[in-house]
Amino acid sequence: METNLATVRRILKVDPIQGADSIEVATVGGYKTVVKKGSFAEGDLCVFIEIDTILPDAPWNFLKPGHRLKTCRLRGQVSQGLALSTSLVAPASRHEGVDVTEELKVTKYVSAEPDGTLAGQIKGSFPNHVISKTDERNAQSDLSLFHEIVAGPHVVTVKYDGSSMTVWNDDMVGLRVCSRNLELKEDDNNAFWRMARRLPKLPTGLVFQGELCGPGIQKNPLTLPESRLFVFNVKVIDPSHTEMQNAGWDGYLPHHHIQRICDSLGLEHVASVDSIEPPSLDAYLALTDSLTYPNGRPAEGIVIRPTKPTYDSRSGRLQSVKVLSARYDEAK
Repeated sequence: METNLATVRRILKVDPIQGADSIEVATVGGYKTVVKKGSFAEGDLCVFIEIDTILPDAPWNFLKPGHRLKTCRLRGQVSQGLALSTSLVAPASRHEGVDVTEELKVTKYVSAEPDGTLAGQIKGSFPNHVISKTDERNAQSDLSLFHEIVAGPHVVTVKYDGSSMTVWNDDMVGLRVCSRNLELKEDDNNAFWRMARRLPKLPTGLVFQGELCGPGIQKNPLTLPESRLFVFNVKVIDPSHTEMQNAGWDGYLPHHHIQRICDSLGLEHVASVDSIEPPSLDAYLALTDSLTYPNGRPAEGIVIRPTKPTYDSRSGRLQSVKVLSARYDEAK
């Protein structure tokens, strides 16, 4: 079950909304959420439910059962998430940082893919012994991770809204292809395998991860006429490979080496964006709301990583954090 969808958090501050008499905006972590005036004061604890969460059929849910929490705008104020009284949970749970996801029976929203070609035939589970699944924490949910990353040299790339794909040329069995959670059998009807066959020949010893975008995937926000793969990770899995000398933690390559390798092979990679100095979450949130894809539509957001790939002790994976665009979420 997904965790940290609903947690006990502290209200950092409460501010008025211009022209609004009955509502105000509370800051919870990196989120701003509209609340009823007078319901919270700075320093209060609340139960905070994050966006993209499905609400259950429960007495406390004043929205309809099955409602998906989305970014919205009230009186011109962006509101993300839901702040509720801690009286909803057991006394033992009313402490800062406690995960009450299971107690409240909220669940993660998972989009239904309109194109069945993404499903594929399962060959096996995702090969975590080769490379980790992609899963960035949201900076608004994990301020400490965000501040840890931006405190040092870091790289910023555009986040593409598609479907995660992993592909490599195994020197024993040939091409191997994975979706976000599974390894897939070769299949003429599968979008991941069709993309893999269109790629230039991949060198052995390197694993490529990227975002598969195009028709039938997340409503194709880039309005692409055919599927394209935008690489964001390259991992060296052969210790004798010449690229190992450039690798950071666990064989992952820094972004400038990813760009170099992709350019030499004729692969596309995610676009980079100038980092902000001095870095702050507000500054990066403003940046995400100004970014657009080449077609002029709002971009989903950005991903921030240390310049040198670094281990994250929280997740046991590559350290990274995403900053999502409220403008994109509203438009979607």
